[in-house]
Order: sequence, then structure tokens, then C-alpha cells
Amino acid sequence: MRLGALYTYWVPLGFVLAVTVIREAAEEIRCYMRDKEVNSQIYSKLTGRGTVKVKSSNIQVGDLIIVEKNQRVPADMIFLRTSEKNGSCFLRTDQLDGETDWKLRLPVTCTQRLPTASVSCLLNLLLGGEVSVSCLTDVPLLQLMVWRNE
Repeated sequence: MRLGALYTYWVPLGFVLAVTVIREAAEEIRCYMRDKEVNSQIYSKLTGRGTVKVKSSNIQVGDLIIVEKNQRVPADMIFLRTSEKNGSCFLRTDQLDGETDWKLRLPVTCTQRLPTASVSCLLNLLLGGEVSVSCLTDVPLLQLMVWRNE
């Protein structure tokens, strides 16, 4: 039993599939461009020779990164120090977990309380290889960070 011509079934189905493929392709292109922009942002990395500019796509576990005020946080990080006296810092983690509300983050207590000279000494130890930086959890992108709010 036939109800109609075959093109009455295949043409609408083909049209819907073509529109869906075009929409998905456009969305993928937008995501690619946005990811390319985010991964090419420049950050300051502390090394044994001083500060070096690196793209966010080149940040690795154990890097000491300086994040300035109003700059995106490029990965999961541990705060070593902030410019606030109490160490508080609010940031959005929308690019990491999709949540757009502001979250309070606090630095490691012992490094926040150190005077500036002691922090410089600690950084020299870390960067000179005299103290090892290791990932103590199962989080694959654990980073160390110094926050400067100027």
C-alpha cells in the first residue's frame, strides 16, 4: 500500500538533515575560533631567568604563572599569593566548569603570609630546582600561580 510519491518523504528529510548539518558546522567553526583566541592569550611565566611571556596553550603543570587583574585564569591553579592583605580573590571559572558566578579563592596560607623578600626567596628555590613542585592530587592540570592585583 502506497500513500504518496517517494519525493514527499525524502525531500523534507533531506532538507532537515541539510539544515542541521549546516547549523552544526557553523557552531563548530565558532567554537574553533573562540578556542584559538583563548589558547593564544599571553601570560607571564616565572622562570630562573626572570619573567617570560607564554601562550596559554604552552602552560604546563608546575609552571609559576602571574595573572594580572581582569585577566582570564588559563587553567586549574593554586594561588600562592595575592596583592590583597587577607589573600581573598574573586574569579569566574566559566571557561573551566561552565559556571558564570564569581567564586572566592584563597591562596596557600603559608605563602600568603610571607613577606615579599621571603616570597622572592621561595620563588628562587622553586625556580632553581632546589625544591620540587609536584602534583599531589589526581587533577591533571594543577598549576601554581602568583596573583598580582595592580
